[in-house]
Amino acid sequence: MSTEAGAGPCESGAIEMEVQMFYLYFHCAGPGEILIDRDGAEVLDLVEARDRALTLAKMLVEQAYGTRDFTDWHVYVSDEEDDEMLLIPFSAVMPTIH
Repeated sequence: MSTEAGAGPCESGAIEMEVQMFYLYFHCAGPGEILIDRDGAEVLDLVEARDRALTLAKMLVEQAYGTRDFTDWHVYVSDEEDDEMLLIPFSAVMPTIH
């Protein structure tokens, strides 16, 4: 084993790991209407994808507050082959009446 400086792959003791990112699309759909995500986004995992879908739903609900009923809307999270990865209902972010 060599002890020369720079001879080992992890001189500083740090371990390099390759992070696998997922490229997903966040389509929104409701009765008679579909909003297609043509750009998509890279996410680390399905937890991040879920958070992004919830943020998107919340943003749309807040922007159209009182002008549109999102009760039956969903965010369809799909991969590059259009396989459904997650289905998030807008109701998860809609205000509840107490």
